[in-house]
Amino acid sequence: MRNLILFIIFSSFYTSASEPEETNVQPLWHVHTPEGGVKKQDGPVKVVNVRLLTKESVIERNVKTQELIEFLQTLEQAVNKSYSSNEKGELLVKIELVKDSEFGFRFQYQGDLTNAFLQRVSDNIGQLKSLSPLNDSVSFQVHYTIGETGV
Repeated sequence: MRNLILFIIFSSFYTSASEPEETNVQPLWHVHTPEGGVKKQDGPVKVVNVRLLTKESVIERNVKTQELIEFLQTLEQAVNKSYSSNEKGELLVKIELVKDSEFGFRFQYQGDLTNAFLQRVSDNIGQLKSLSPLNDSVSFQVHYTIGETGV
């Protein structure tokens, strides 16, 4: 798990959810910015942040850190592979890893992203090899900028 945290820290910002103290209290989001800033990313597709939607302790019990890092890297490659020079905007990709099942994904976007680009993203992500947690589902969201958006 330490390697996953270091990977996320050095490649982007990350946030994680804390358990609420009471059932009517909203979860708190903790944002970490690595010392010295975020690693510079080249190319038109950049990771803005990775938000862990599952508690780190649950992730640690259910997924090997190196496998999750590799999944995040192949996810980024799938989005990069979808890019064409006309695209400019932001993309949020939510992934849910489920035991003994293909992972689920949804995405939201804003900006000048064409339907053709979004379909390529969907097709490319759909072709990724699934990662199956041991017991509990694991969810996270990756925020990308596409093209030069100034984010």
